[in-house]
Amino acid sequence: MTQKLNKYAQGIACDIPLSHNNSPYIHRTIIRKDVEQMEWMLGMKEKDIAQMTDDLVTVKGANISDQQFASLGKSVQLMTAKYGSVIGSPHYDEDLVLDIEERTFETECDITFITNRIASAKEAFLQLTGDVFTARPSNKRSAQTPEQRRKLLEERKAKMVA
Repeated sequence: MTQKLNKYAQGIACDIPLSHNNSPYIHRTIIRKDVEQMEWMLGMKEKDIAQMTDDLVTVKGANISDQQFASLGKSVQLMTAKYGSVIGSPHYDEDLVLDIEERTFETECDITFITNRIASAKEAFLQLTGDVFTARPSNKRSAQTPEQRRKLLEERKAKMVA
């Protein structure tokens, strides 16, 4: 390897030397598992952003008064518990909006950092193994819709009876 390794690849190569016979397998496995875990985490962060966006719309659209509080049900109470705002304080709507906006910003930063880390890991994969990183195909069962799985089950049952 004549090219300069990125920091991610340097860290792995430091612990598992390139001269070791089994190092390509170990490097592939470590990086692949890291990327899979980071992509899962990225997906969770993206879901969090969507949830916080929905929460923000709900809070900004809520008009809290003694007469209307009962009509909102527990949604505002649940959100204030979730974000730590105190019901009854003079400006808890504003505090809650600010809390959601702060968490959204922090989560967007997390997404940026994780995305950069995934790119670094994929570059390290190329540097250490000489191969371009390709994601493994997902589980066949999870790729099927419930309707497809139900149909396959019915077909299997029909074969067992026949």
